[in-house]
Amino acid sequence: MEKQHFPEWLTGDFLKSCLESDEENSEGITVTSHTLEPAVPPGNNYGSNMIRANVQYKKHGDSATEHTISLIVKAPLSPEDSVFAEHFKDSLKPIYENETKYYCEFIS
Repeated sequence: MEKQHFPEWLTGDFLKSCLESDEENSEGITVTSHTLEPAVPPGNNYGSNMIRANVQYKKHGDSATEHTISLIVKAPLSPEDSVFAEHFKDSLKPIYENETKYYCEFIS
């Protein structure tokens, strides 16, 4: 099995920051561990790198309870995959535009 490469910025500190942006965790958390794995099978991430982050954390003030959450992180393509995207950028442009519209109009 090929070793997976994940973005350098996708760290426990980054995940902590993301989780603390939720009002429920605004008092602060400590990430006790996290694992990263591909969120989709190889070849199914045409315009981005989809990563599943499994995070275990404790809330400040409640160190006895460990919480677990699974997050999907949408990251830019790796440099190797960016070559593919650059080659097909005209075909991929409508996908990016529709995706942005979906996030802005339906999810937010």
